Order: sequence, then C-alpha cells, then structure tokens
Amino acid sequence: MARLTINGAYSKGFAGGYNHIMTPPAYSNYLRNCRIENNATIMRDWSRVHSGMWESWVFLKMKATEKNLYALIWEGNNTGLYRFLPTGKKRIGTIWTLTSADPSDLDIVAVWELLIILSRGNTPYWYTPEQWLNQFDRSQLPSKDWWSYPDGSFTASMGVFYSWFVFLNEVVDTTKKTNRIILSHEINLDRNREYWQKNATTFSQRKDADNLNIPYKIICPSTVQAMVATQQNLYIFCSDSVQYLDKELLMEYARSKTLRTLPMATGHQLMSKNMCVGAGNFVFFMSKDKHIRTIGYTTGIYDPQVWDITDTEFGIQRWIDDNIADDQTDAFAFFNKKDSTVEFHLKSKKWVRNDTVLIRDLQHKTWLIDSWREYNAMENCQWEWTATNGQWEERSGVTNVVAGWVDGKFYYQTKDKYDTTTDDDKIVFKPIKFEHNTVNMAMWEIAQWKLYQWVRLSGAINVHTGNTDKPYQWVIALFEINVFVDGKQVCNKKVNWQQIYDDYKKQQIEVGWNAIPPYDPNNRNIVLMYDNLLFPFDIVLDQSMVRRKGKRIRVQVKSECPWSDLYLSWLAIDAVAIWNFDLSDKY
Repeated sequence: MARLTINGAYSKGFAGGYNHIMTPPAYSNYLRNCRIENNATIMRDWSRVHSGMWESWVFLKMKATEKNLYALIWEGNNTGLYRFLPTGKKRIGTIWTLTSADPSDLDIVAVWELLIILSRGNTPYWYTPEQWLNQFDRSQLPSKDWWSYPDGSFTASMGVFYSWFVFLNEVVDTTKKTNRIILSHEINLDRNREYWQKNATTFSQRKDADNLNIPYKIICPSTVQAMVATQQNLYIFCSDSVQYLDKELLMEYARSKTLRTLPMATGHQLMSKNMCVGAGNFVFFMSKDKHIRTIGYTTGIYDPQVWDITDTEFGIQRWIDDNIADDQTDAFAFFNKKDSTVEFHLKSKKWVRNDTVLIRDLQHKTWLIDSWREYNAMENCQWEWTATNGQWEERSGVTNVVAGWVDGKFYYQTKDKYDTTTDDDKIVFKPIKFEHNTVNMAMWEIAQWKLYQWVRLSGAINVHTGNTDKPYQWVIALFEINVFVDGKQVCNKKVNWQQIYDDYKKQQIEVGWNAIPPYDPNNRNIVLMYDNLLFPFDIVLDQSMVRRKGKRIRVQVKSECPWSDLYLSWLAIDAVAIWNFDLSDKY
C-alpha cells in the first residue's frame, strides 16, 4: 500500500482545468470563491449590499480620497456624482447628459480632495467638498495657475495625478484617435496638503516653474488608450507601444521631449481603457489577444520588462480563450490592496455582463476565480459599515473594499457572515458558492492501475447563526465531499455540525464557546478566528465509500452554507498498485 500525502495540498490556486500531465497535485483543477492563506484554502470574504440605492442605475466610476468616497452613476439619461458620507449618501448633482452607460469615456482624477471629472466631448468639471458642496465650477479649470495651454479650453477622457503633475489625455476628435497629453504645472510644494484640499481655486505652480521649461503637452507616437501611474513610473499605453516616464527623467523629458518606449507586438494592445491597473511598482493588463501581462523591473535590467503571466501557467490561457467573451466593453481591472490581489472583472461567453473574476494572487503568485460578483466599479477606501451602530465609520490606516453593481446596489467587503440587527432595509446577505477540486492525481505512474482504499481530508469550519441560544446548526450540511475515479463519481459525503461535534466528543476535547485555544493548520486544533469559533475536522472516507480501481483520482469540496467559514489544509490518499486483474471486477 502506498500513501500520497500532498504537501501543501491546498496551497496553490487554479491550474486551468485541463489536467496537464505535469500539473502538481497542490493545484486545483477548478475552484471558485477561494483564497490562499497560511498554506491552506479558505472561503473568500463576504460582500454586503447597502440597499436603498437605485435598481435602474449603473455605477460607472468610483474614486476614494483620503476623506471621501465618490461614484459616477448613470441614471438612465444623465450621469450624477454621488458622495458617500459616514451618515449615508448625498447626490451632488448632474454632471452630463449621456445617452448610454459607457465607462470608457469617463474618468475621475483625485488631487487629494480635489476631483477633476472628465468626459469625452465635455468640458471638465472640478469639485471640492469644502468649497462648493453642491455645485461644480468649470470656469476656473483650466486656468493660468494650472496650465500653459494656449487657449485655455480642452476636453479629456482620462487622466492621472503623478509626481506632483496632473496628466490629461486631450480629446482632439470624437473617434477616440488622439495622441496628445497635456500637463499641469508642478504643484506648489511650499504649502501643505491641507491647504490644497481647501483652496483648489488658488492652486499655483512652483515658484521656479518658469525655469523648469515643462512643455504643456506630450505628443505620443499613436492613439493613447490608457495611463497608469506606479510608484516609480507613468505608463502611457498607445495603440502600438507603451511609453513611459519615471520621476527622475521627468525633468530630462522637459529638455529632450523624448519618451522612453516599450515596443508591443501586434495584438498586444489593451483590451480596453479600464483593463490595466497599477499595483505597487508593477502594471497588470489584459491585451486584445486575451493574454494577461505585467510590466515591471527585474534584477540587473535597467528598463522595465513585459511578461506574459498566462501562457506560462498550467492551462490558464486555454481556459481564458475557451470561457471569456471577446466583447469586454464593461470589463475592468482592479488592485485589491486589502487582499494583495489584482482582479480582472470579465464577461464570460455564457452571460451578458461581468460574471467572472479572474484573480492574480500577488503573494502566492497563483490564479483564483470568483463568481457572483457582477460589479461595474470597485475602489479601495478607509470607510466601512458597522452593524453595531448602523452607520459608516472611518478606519484610519485600514484598507477596505467597496463596489458598485450594475443594478445600482452598493457593496462593501466584510468578514462578518451574519447580521444581528433588524434593519433588513440596510443589510442584504447571500451565501457564497465555494468549490475546490484537486487535479486528477495519478499518485505515481500515470499508466499504472491502482486500487484506491481511502481518502482523508482535514481543515476547520465555523458557523455564524446570529443566535447565541443555538450556536450549532446540527442538521444543515455545511459542506460536501465528492470523490471521482477516472472521471466517475464514487463517493458523496455530506458533513453537518452533528458529525463534527461528535468527533470532538470522541477526542475528549473540552469546547467552550468563548474560550478556545489558538488554531494551527498543521496540527488541526481549534481556532478563534474573526471573533467566531473555527472548529477543526478530520474526515476519513474509508473503503466502504472509496474502494475503487482506476488510474487517477480527484477530490472535490463544495459548500453553499450561508453562515460558514471553510478552511481546507490537509489531504491524504491511500492506494495499492494492481498489476493483473479483471477490469470487470467490482469493489
């Protein structure tokens, strides 16, 4: 008998689902709504909807400043700007009348608390909550204090604040064929940040700005598709190349008027304006050929490099080609600072809007997939909803994630799985469909027939009932385990609280609801996690359930319990080699 104990069985992510012969067993054949943590797979955080929004409206853009959270919302015949306050939301006013909800033609540039709101074919608005509150002012922007633009008027559809300058992509025609970027003067560094937050109309250039000779415009070699700022560089995505500036070379550019260029092969251009995002000192983007690439630096090379991070993974690129639609008009990329992940919100071939989230886990350098997150816009902010007092509260130094859905609902990420309040109008909660499949494992020789004897799976789980009088849900199936041999299901095991609790009694572990020792994934003990109990489990599927002949085995774990946290940490399989036998034999 041989035992396959999979080291880090749940420490890797999605491998594409095509059972490549060289795919390590720690990868997943298919997963959804999972995260990697402490060398294990856990269920992703919940999202709660803050209702009272507008079912017929669509989130187009979201922007968080240090003190506020804003959203551009298409209201059916116009676009409105909304400000989310600790006590609720406030409609600031109508920006433009638009005939369709096209996020690619809109953008928000934040210079601390100053917003520059852009739309193709429309004069920019700017807004600060301290000065105007309920109105916009277009007469002051652009002005001589900000720009060297000759005639003082322009339209722009995208922009970025980088290295004390504002960069705006000027729209010169309605066909989106523009290659001109205009620059502001360098912001006066002699005044503190609080001054700029409150006195936007008196922004001025640096005292020595006249000596810097910064040109008012940048001419790019082809049509500008997007602009992304990282910690070090400003990247300008053009139709046939990527142009970039770094902070040290910005003044040099003022003298030479020459951009550095990263050539891009045919078909490697951006899928869309919103399909690129900066994460630290790297840029991640999806190109028109549906490859996901990153731009960044590597040791020993002076200039940034471009890497394809999908065609080198086990089946990832094939999975994208087979499942992701060609039309990604509403798709967007987002850097989730809280989870340290880059998310690509995409439309599959089976649906009409963003229904699939392909996630790059930057810490573990692997892929994950989420479902039931049909968002149009997301943002990192320092606000979160607290059910204890029923209002928004600032969490200084803590990054939270908020999102807007196509049906007008506003979501925020949370680890809480239930709500003890009675205000159902404010909180809506839905279960997460968790699924993890191992790859089809041959154990040793691929062509060798085996007799599989048993499967042993360990992890931990907790349940949130919202009722302290009944802390356990005895009957509800918390999760189920399915075993497949050569593609045929041979076992289905549903696990409920009664089974887990009885297992504790057998082990003579004294369980206290409020006094629980720490959890170690390697030792499979109990944990106090997120202020809720997390119980270990150690489930053995013996010969009565698993005894089958075959060449490959796959283990699937699924859960739709609306109150649970599931944590998978360890997997072992026992089998014996078979050399001569009748394939008709049944076990």
